[in-house]
Amino acid sequence: MKQTTRSTGETAFRSVVTNANASEFFTIILTNGTTEAKLYALCGIRKLSPSLFEADAGTLDTNLPVSTMQGCIVLTERTGDVLARIRAGHYDSFISDSTH
Repeated sequence: MKQTTRSTGETAFRSVVTNANASEFFTIILTNGTTEAKLYALCGIRKLSPSLFEADAGTLDTNLPVSTMQGCIVLTERTGDVLARIRAGHYDSFISDSTH
């Protein structure tokens, strides 16, 4: 049996993305959140308000370190590397699964 491990950030994202006010919440997170939270917010913005994505993505410092999880392994990456994956649609299926 495969067990799913979710980070706190992923759990919060799943709660926000299904909310009727998700776009507004993601905008607030993009302004006030941690670097990790801002990347989650950009995933939501790309899904819910794609016309705003590039302008909002331009507000991030792409050289900042950010913690990510792949399976049960925690990594440190550059924000720009994660942003490139968001831009390329790497997380789209994950986001679609969250909205159902």
